[in-house]
Amino acid sequence: LTELDLISVPRLQKLHCWNNQLTELELTPVPGLQKLYCSFNQLTELELIHMPRLQTLYCSRNPMTDLNLAPVPGLQKLWCDSSLNITDAPPSLEVKRS
Repeated sequence: LTELDLISVPRLQKLHCWNNQLTELELTPVPGLQKLYCSFNQLTELELIHMPRLQTLYCSRNPMTDLNLAPVPGLQKLWCDSSLNITDAPPSLEVKRS
């Protein structure tokens, strides 16, 4: 899978798209997304600005270097690479690194 169009699923709450060849992930169409599992892709960035309800994020094994978490103050769990630079993480965020 190299592309993912979420326009037809605006009420999606959980997305499993791990272990593909995605280079980008447009999340604007799914503002109610609560859980995102996008590890093992080719994502160089992840724009979370349209995801106010996101609580869980798995994004390890992507070539991302930076991740801004300011737009997701309700994020509770994050699984990411140890080299990922995280900015503006919520104070109670549980982070697991690989």
